[in-house]
Amino acid sequence: MPRYVRQRDHFRCGPIAILNVLKWSGCNVTYDLISELCAETNCENPGGALPSDFGRGLVKRSKGIFTVRKDNHATLKKIENCLRSGGAVILNFLYDEHNVRIGHFALLVGISQTGKTFYGVNYFSSETFSIIRRHTVRKDCRLRKFDGATDYPTVWYLQLK
Repeated sequence: MPRYVRQRDHFRCGPIAILNVLKWSGCNVTYDLISELCAETNCENPGGALPSDFGRGLVKRSKGIFTVRKDNHATLKKIENCLRSGGAVILNFLYDEHNVRIGHFALLVGISQTGKTFYGVNYFSSETFSIIRRHTVRKDCRLRKFDGATDYPTVWYLQLK
């Protein structure tokens, strides 16, 4: 398993997700790449990257390494299928922190044989690698409105070439 990089602040989850996808895919990258990834995804403090900017940055970095398929109507079954076929998934979801809705990018890299847990990178703010319960991922996959638009969740399915 690659040595994944922990998110070090409150707004760079998108660029960190791309950095960790590159590690997942076998690329030899370090945290030194974060400035470039922030520029490519228009990630700025305090808001971080928007899903559209994140998607462009992810596709740019995928060239020749992995395929990217975006899905605005993710289901647990689609996520499971991608992970069971050896792929990875980036999930952009909303969570509430102190009564404020915040968007977050996290990487899923595996699923248990029973399907009851997922293996995630930077899914929770205090942990680099986590075992996440199925019901947590299910909850985070529910459609949520943000500023009047249904933007969340967005999922990117990744497969090595």
